Order: sequence, then C-alpha cells, then structure tokens
Amino acid sequence: MRPLYLQIYLTAIGVIVLFVLANVAMWSTQANFWAESRGGSGIAEVIQDLLPPTDRPQEELERAVEKLASRLQLEIAVIERGKVVASTSDAIREVAPVHLSEQTRFGAFGGLRGFRFHLPDGRFIVLRMRKPLVGGPLAPIGLLALAIGLGAYPLVRRFTRRIEGLHRRVEAFSEGDLSSRVEIEGRDEIAALGRGFNLAAERIERLVDAQRTLLHLTSHELRTPLTRMRLATESLGGDTPQWVRSTFVEEIDELDDLVSELLLASRLDTRPHLQGEACVEILALVAIEGAKFGATTTGREVIVDGDGSLIRRLVRNLFENAERYGGGEPIEAVVDLSRDGDACIVVEDGGDGIPEEERERIFEPFYRSQNGKTSINGGSGLGLFLVKRIAEHHGGGVRCEDRPGGGARFVVKLPAARAEGDD
Repeated sequence: MRPLYLQIYLTAIGVIVLFVLANVAMWSTQANFWAESRGGSGIAEVIQDLLPPTDRPQEELERAVEKLASRLQLEIAVIERGKVVASTSDAIREVAPVHLSEQTRFGAFGGLRGFRFHLPDGRFIVLRMRKPLVGGPLAPIGLLALAIGLGAYPLVRRFTRRIEGLHRRVEAFSEGDLSSRVEIEGRDEIAALGRGFNLAAERIERLVDAQRTLLHLTSHELRTPLTRMRLATESLGGDTPQWVRSTFVEEIDELDDLVSELLLASRLDTRPHLQGEACVEILALVAIEGAKFGATTTGREVIVDGDGSLIRRLVRNLFENAERYGGGEPIEAVVDLSRDGDACIVVEDGGDGIPEEERERIFEPFYRSQNGKTSINGGSGLGLFLVKRIAEHHGGGVRCEDRPGGGARFVVKLPAARAEGDD
C-alpha cells in the first residue's frame, strides 16, 4: 500500500509538471504566432537592412553576420535557395536546414533556442541562442515549480503524519488498549476528529470499567450465599434422601466453579499485563494436571516465562473439556516446540469432534454448541473462553482442529523461553 503522504506529494508534483508543460506549450505557440505575425515581419525587414544585398560579395555578408551575431549574442545562419551561404559556427550551419524544413518555427524544448525569419528578399535567417535557455522567460516558472516541489513535501508530510498518528491510536484502541488517546495538534478538521475520538474512547473506557467492576463485585459477593448454601446442605437432617443432598452439592459446586471463572475473567480484564512472571516448566505442569484425568503426556521440556497459576488453569480447562466431551476415550497430551520456536501444548480427545463452523465460536463465553452436548455434559461455558484469554494474555493463542481418527485436538502456542538442551 502506497503511503498517503506519497500519493498526495506525487499528485502535487504531477500538477506542477503539467503546469510547466502547459506554460512551455503556450509560450511556444505564442512565440510561433509572434514570429509569423506582423511583428515578425518587421524584425525580418530590420535584419535585411543590416545585411548586404544578395549581389554583394560573400566576404561582406560573412562580416555583417559576425557583427550582428556579436551584438545580439546569437548564432546566425543565412540560407539562400536552400543552402547555407553564411554562418557563425559549424553547429548552426548543421541545424539551419532543419529549422528551414520544420513546419513549426518554435519547438517545445529544443526549439526554444531558435527562430526562423523569412526575409523580404527571399532569403531565410536562422537565429539560435549560444547557450541553453537558463535565464530565459521560462526560468521563473521553473524556479517556481522547484520551490513548490521542495516546499510541498514537509507540508504534506506534516499533514499526513498526524493522520498516521490518529490511525495508530485507533488501531491500538481496537486491539484492546482502551487508554489509547490521540495527541491534539492545531485547530483544523484532523484535530476535531482527534478530539472526537478521545471523547468516544473515554466514554467507552468508563463503560467497560464500570462493567468489569460490577462483574467482579457481583462474582465476589456470590461467594457468601454459596458458602451458606453449602453449609445448609451439609446440615440437612438424616431423613433427607442422599440423591437430594448430592444434587444440591453438585449444583452448588457448579455455581462455585462459575463464580471462580468469572472472577478469573474479571482479573484478566483488569490486569492487561503479566505480573509475577516466572519460568514455568510446561511438560511437568501438563503431566501433573493430566494425571488427574488419566491422560497420557509425552514430549519434551519447554520453558515459558509467564504466570504459573494461569497456565495451570489453562491446561486444567483443556483436560476438563476433553474429559467432558471425549466420550470416555483416552486423553493424550503432547508438549513440544513448533516450527517458529513457540511452546506448543496439544490436548486430544476421542469424542465426536467439533464441527468446523463452530471451532471459532466455542471460545466465546457461554457459547452453547448446536449439538446440545454442552447442556448434557454440564460446564460453565467459560472454560475454553478462559483458555483463549490466558493464552492471549501470554502473547500466544489457541485453535481447535480435527484429530486424525476422530475427535478434537486443541493446540495452544505460547512464546517459549527455551527448550531442554538449549544453551
């Protein structure tokens, strides 16, 4: 993509070039018209008066031509009956016939140095400047074009640099940096746009902060009634059926898990950067968590700089998801380095798999699968959402894909510090 400032600057240069060409063409046309007009005829008569008649000796004609050329600072050639009969230099002698044969007496560029006049006695005289046209009538136009070209660049660059700054801030805001603001310069439309963005960003940040605070406080306050409900369930009389107690306990545990995950999501929202970062041995962590679910863990040790408790929660949620939807099939986990050097955690189950059209949506909070298994198998609906958030919190990501032979495979990538055997 070509930068905006370059497009504007090249457009300005193009306009300047067209302006110069138009002036050259106009000046050339006017000069041709002037050379062929009555004024040109008058000059031809004056020149003829300064030259000897056609019946005078050749030496006299050459002296007159030299004298006239010295006074006018021009190169001169006299043409009679199609031949050059006198000239001030070999250069003018060679090009004089060209001027004589050209229909246009005044070309756009090279012709600027030459005129052709038809003398009343039938001879032609060609006049050319001895040096290139540097200080001629088009020189001011050229200097003006050069000045505009040089002066336009910093002006255009300053203008577009502000737009680029606004674009960077908007992009940062769209990526989650709600504190991103535009530095206001000037009082023009760009400054007004920046002020509008800052005002909108401030309002959105306040709304999001209020929502996060409400979610955090609500989740935290739910812990108290849940604790009371658990105590009340445990104190039920002996005449209460066991299945009633078990149902109450399961429901309370599910609510408690949901509150814990809401609190974790709120903590990730309010803490955009890692804190308490340490070296985490991924293979050992995955093996320990996998043993709780009867999973088989293979691979090699990889070290990741991050929050050990968050990564442990990520791995645990993957195993819980595999156990819940794996249909009782064995769960397998692999830890390795990817081709681009990232730590790679793979958790596979032998369930029915996930339809391709749902593989992105399953990472949304409280998403319910179309096959209805979410409601059958339970779950808070936040497990995979937290997996994605924790991975992104560490600068990584997660994806879901088919497992060869059936089932689902979840692949998590995290920036690796080093692998076993590295120096």
